[in-house]
Amino acid sequence: MKLATPDSLRLSTIVANDARVTGYSVCRARNLLAMHAHIPGEDTDFYHTEAVQNMFAVWQYMPVDEGEILTEVWQRKERVSGYTSLLVCRALSPCSTQQHECQNNL
Repeated sequence: MKLATPDSLRLSTIVANDARVTGYSVCRARNLLAMHAHIPGEDTDFYHTEAVQNMFAVWQYMPVDEGEILTEVWQRKERVSGYTSLLVCRALSPCSTQQHECQNNL
């Protein structure tokens, strides 16, 4: 059993649902390593940070349409294999419950 260390317990933040956001990228290996909100003209150094220097890491980009927001981001870890699934739920506006979509990124 692996015990949690102070470094593994650190949280990071993203600017979600800002009107300037054009999409989100997630970096995953066995777990979610990083999530990033894309804003036009930004620096792309985040792709090479120490946190994501894992030989098995894969970046996945998810574009968003104008007015589209993230409503939920879930990660599920399979007990036996340890592999994770990521579920991203989106909506066109905060007031709309009918325009709701979830995308399961296995």
